[in-house]
Amino acid sequence: MKKLIKFIEEKNFNLIVKIHPNEKIEDYLKEIDQKENKKVEIKNSNLYENISNSDIVITIFSTAALEAAILDKPIVAKKNIGVPFKDLGVGLEYENINEIEEKINIILNNKENINEKLKEARDKFRPIKKAGEQIKEIIENILNNEL
Repeated sequence: MKKLIKFIEEKNFNLIVKIHPNEKIEDYLKEIDQKENKKVEIKNSNLYENISNSDIVITIFSTAALEAAILDKPIVAKKNIGVPFKDLGVGLEYENINEIEEKINIILNNKENINEKLKEARDKFRPIKKAGEQIKEIIENILNNEL
């Protein structure tokens, strides 16, 4: 966390750390001195507000990244086998903490191009049909013994 804090200070960013509901805010407050460091906020607030207020969403392993993808936010995520963000085209992945700066810089330096590519991939997450239409088709198939 200290390396990331140093990076955001150099770039003059703000960092919002949204803690998991099962985590204690006190554990994070120990990591930073909020009196001195006004660039870092530790929050246990509304996830969607935090995503909306973000330019880039960084995660270790969280379903919040999928929600960020749907909300058209660039993602930097820890590489994992559960959700291959890079393979899906919805984000960039890092294998170790030292790669996060590089991934953020890639997004910042190619913002228009990256965002367009990410948006195309994120559109795949959006359903082609409305939920009501899909439910109607399923019910019709059940009634017609087609399932």
